Amino acid sequence: MISTYGTNQTVALYPEADIPLSWKISTLNAVLVSPIIAVLGLVGNILSIVAIVKSGLKKPSNVLLTCLCVADSLVLLSAFNVPRMIAFLSERETSYCNVWDFNESISSIFYVVTLALRFLFSYGVKLSSGIVTLITLERFIAVFFPLKLVSVITARRLFVAVLVLVIVWIPWPLYLLSHYTFIYSYYPEWRVYAGNALFNPNTLYTSLHLYAAIPLGLYVPFLKVTSGSILIATKLHFTLQKRKRMVLSSSNKESFKTTKILISVCAVFAITKAASVLEYLADLSGQSDDSRNTNIVLESVIFILDLLNSSSNFVVFVTINTNFKTLVKF
Repeated sequence: MISTYGTNQTVALYPEADIPLSWKISTLNAVLVSPIIAVLGLVGNILSIVAIVKSGLKKPSNVLLTCLCVADSLVLLSAFNVPRMIAFLSERETSYCNVWDFNESISSIFYVVTLALRFLFSYGVKLSSGIVTLITLERFIAVFFPLKLVSVITARRLFVAVLVLVIVWIPWPLYLLSHYTFIYSYYPEWRVYAGNALFNPNTLYTSLHLYAAIPLGLYVPFLKVTSGSILIATKLHFTLQKRKRMVLSSSNKESFKTTKILISVCAVFAITKAASVLEYLADLSGQSDDSRNTNIVLESVIFILDLLNSSSNFVVFVTINTNFKTLVKF
């Protein structure tokens, strides 16, 4: 099962009394759950950016955290799928069929908005995964090779690395959007004209999606972040045990706090991406469930997990950084 979030493909109509639970879950997610998480997450990311910028962008880790908040905000913006919300809230019989039961002009606007949101989601997820991988690498060097940290890792080099990610990942969501087609036609089963954003991937797209985009944008970052976080946490634990009776300098305390923040961010990433990785492995092995209802629920769950991951930065900062409240004061 290849993810088709936001594709608005036509499905069979269900009588209102027989609407599957999966569609009710999808409606609740699109109209209520996702927007609420997104609003809270965006506010949190804005406050986080303010706090990080005030503390200084000369610090390499602050550059990465700022870029991460921006990338995560792109993912959160994709939750405001107004066309989908309107379709669900319209209480028309086509509300359960992912088509826009409106005139052609409005439907074409919905089509453009849908593609824009799809771009934000695809692009933001890939950037976020890459930046979290850079965070893991930066902390790995800081913990295992502290004497080389200043000479190897600089704010400028990390900014350039993020810029490379920004450039490298732009073609993929654009290529994704090229497989969408706007269709406005008559649907005899409902006796209405309606618009539809038809997603029709070719063989090349399917191959690139399964064997390039997902591995590079999800699977490889997941493995690197998970394994790196475990190694860093283990090293940090033994280091703290050795220094338990020693009085740590202010610089050491600051370094430990920074590591705790960054590793917590990485841990949230690993936990929330686990479901996506399992889905990907199921696709590769041919063991995925082809039931449409199951896929609808699974995609809703994975999308919520992506939003939670993108909203977690603020929670991590507030929990670990005791100076956060002071930094966010305008």
